[in-house]
Amino acid sequence: MGEGAMGAVELGDSRRNERAVAIGAAIAANPSESLPKQMGGWNELRVAYRLFGESDVSHERLSEPHWQATRAQARQPERGVVLFIQDTTELDYSQHKRTQGLEVIGNGSTQGLLMHSCLAVIPPPAIPKS
Repeated sequence: MGEGAMGAVELGDSRRNERAVAIGAAIAANPSESLPKQMGGWNELRVAYRLFGESDVSHERLSEPHWQATRAQARQPERGVVLFIQDTTELDYSQHKRTQGLEVIGNGSTQGLLMHSCLAVIPPPAIPKS
């Protein structure tokens, strides 16, 4: 769901929009790799870091078109049931002493952040019992 929605991203300039879409496509094509490997080269990595470092470029702003497209597709009656499977995970950054903006997580002795993910799934049709 939401396939191709990244193309609707609006960062105020067509070149920035195209750059964000290209970076998103590279990340999606190789999601298990690190950003340097996803970008494929030093120049591409610098471009990604520069875009992500812009004050008006945020995770929310880059993701909003995908979220909107996913919601719109899930509302289509012909879609049937759509399950939104959610999970919250603690990301422990206690070993990263210089990282700022972390919160206390877990039992109170670690620092990090909570990541809440949601996956939209269309279940397969039920198999009739024989």
